[in-house]
Amino acid sequence: MRLLVFLSLFIAALFVSCEKETTSTISGLYNETIPIPGRSQLNFIFGQRVVKIEPGGTQRDTFYYAIHPGKILLTPAWSNDYDPMEFYFEVVDDNSFRIGDLYPSLLFVPDTMVYSR
Repeated sequence: MRLLVFLSLFIAALFVSCEKETTSTISGLYNETIPIPGRSQLNFIFGQRVVKIEPGGTQRDTFYYAIHPGKILLTPAWSNDYDPMEFYFEVVDDNSFRIGDLYPSLLFVPDTMVYSR
């Protein structure tokens, strides 16, 4: 009987102590506003996918995304050969967010970009 009580308390303690990692979703079309207004768009669509679009260009990149506190993971949807890329991510309000630099090869771009509806 004591073993059953001890085991029950141990399992309850495990559930209480486990940190639940929250993920969230975002949807809709967002336009880059900082640092270069209109340079790119991020379209968050059904199925945890986001399409990165550069208006006027022909390239569209689709990623699977997962949002965690303070970060977003982007995994290329076109190949299984790439690991997820992690970027800083912060929702500013219902219509905008900040994301880490999606153009790391361009030296003049700041560390954070802002996208708005």
